Amino acid sequence: DLRREACVVMVCSTMGDGVVPTDAEALVAGVEEGVGAVVPGAAFAVCALGDRGYAHFCRGGRTVEELWAKASGREAVVERAEVDQEDWEAINAWVKGLKSALAGSVVGEGKAGGEKDFLEENL
Repeated sequence: DLRREACVVMVCSTMGDGVVPTDAEALVAGVEEGVGAVVPGAAFAVCALGDRGYAHFCRGGRTVEELWAKASGREAVVERAEVDQEDWEAINAWVKGLKSALAGSVVGEGKAGGEKDFLEENL
């Protein structure tokens, strides 16, 4: 249930004729229909995966970001990455930018009571 999250980080590929993968269809449909997936004002970021050899390069990630921005009423906390195949340099730069954008925010400060910081542990 994403409605409880202060920040949602999405990585989305593109399938076939520029659509989101099957696993993301329900999320996209929920956002389009306003079925509670998005918290207004919640922070979010998108990393779009694709292959420049295809006409609809990274369209799945673009679609997710546009829908989420409209539903949440805000822009992504960091510019969307558009990653060509396995460009780890681009991915690492996006992760670094995301960590920097979230540093010092409620999202980036970790949990109360000494719990470990999710960003430091997982990004």
